[in-house]
Amino acid sequence: MIRQTFTHCLLVLLFQMSLAQNIIFHEDFENGTGLWSASNGIFEVGIAGSGIVPHSGNQLAATILQGNYPTQANSRFTSPPIVLPEQAGMQQLKLSFWHYFEHGFVSESKLQLSTNNGMSWIDLSEPFDDFSGVWTRYLLDISAYAGQTIQIGFFFESSIHQTELGYYLDDVLIVQEEAIFTNPESFEGLHDWNVSNGLWEVGGGICSSPYDSSLQFSTVHCGTYPVKADSRLESPVIQLPNDPGLLLQVWHKFDFGFVAEGRIQISVNGGTWQDLSGSFEDSSPTWTQYVASLGSYVGQKIQIGFRMESSIHQTAGGWEVDWVKIVGMPVTALEEDMLPVTALSIAPNPMVESCRISIELEQATKLGLRITDGLGRQIWAIEPRSMMPGLHEFGWNGFTSDGKRLPDGIYILLVETPHRAISDKIVMKP
Repeated sequence: MIRQTFTHCLLVLLFQMSLAQNIIFHEDFENGTGLWSASNGIFEVGIAGSGIVPHSGNQLAATILQGNYPTQANSRFTSPPIVLPEQAGMQQLKLSFWHYFEHGFVSESKLQLSTNNGMSWIDLSEPFDDFSGVWTRYLLDISAYAGQTIQIGFFFESSIHQTELGYYLDDVLIVQEEAIFTNPESFEGLHDWNVSNGLWEVGGGICSSPYDSSLQFSTVHCGTYPVKADSRLESPVIQLPNDPGLLLQVWHKFDFGFVAEGRIQISVNGGTWQDLSGSFEDSSPTWTQYVASLGSYVGQKIQIGFRMESSIHQTAGGWEVDWVKIVGMPVTALEEDMLPVTALSIAPNPMVESCRISIELEQATKLGLRITDGLGRQIWAIEPRSMMPGLHEFGWNGFTSDGKRLPDGIYILLVETPHRAISDKIVMKP
């Protein structure tokens, strides 16, 4: 049973506050079916009788409100025609909706679109399958269809072998507004992040402590991920500048158990997703930082993804992600009050034999330093220790902690306090 909580209400509030005023289409099913059409039965609108609470309001659309979908179901729930405006500058046409699903292992649903009054349909999503675990929002840029009349379809099909609760839909929305990537992203709202196949939701403060501020993204907040989960948390499109020293900085913790894993991925110019990290496995009960070089993708449009997969044999706490930052890009979120460090400098940089790291503290704190390579492996460190306000200087000679000279290249300096870390790059030249 999906229960409404304070966190869920806060999530809805943040979502509603973030909406642009230019709303093209909105359907919350509070006034019934309206002009939506079910092509082959099973879809209905009303109050669910299976313990499913709507994302908002009292009503939703679902495959059989009072029970499981039948075997060999095949039906599409279709919106009335929607006239999309022409493209307006840098603004996007964003389609979003909230859904919850229990498909089992042999049924699926997917998002479709038609531009010819339903004569043919285009798949806009990969299949939604297995179990979502919670209500999640799916977000898609449909600007390619600007100026056209479209219909949205939610297609569902099942096999002859199994039935489950099925597919639940609420709060379908199309708005026209600019894309948002907040740098750094601390997930104090959904912003333009997408969830590919359930699991991921914003929460915090009730059953876990986010790394920063009050909220975070996690796989089934305050619960365990479902079996056979496979979903990716996806950033909005990010235009990278031409800086070969760009870094991705992420704070996360996880409890995957023995048969689940997470990977950080990247999509370049709308292409297929590629692994940016190795596999995160087992358990990390504390917040840790992962840093990766983005130098190979300068000048390109990217998306960052956090993909989690589980097996059919076990569930556990899952993955929590907070504080995603592109180091080297302009800051678009306020950081001034987040760290007692008021100034950080490295000189000379690029360095040949050695450099001096200067840090100005405005208040007493514990502070530690780490230097990692482009793969995030630690090569040198000063363990955290108490420091007074004022200027503190440290030297680094280009060697590892065990005395080995490092090759030329780009290295990452991490300045860490109990509540925040900042990073910068150090360039070593011959």
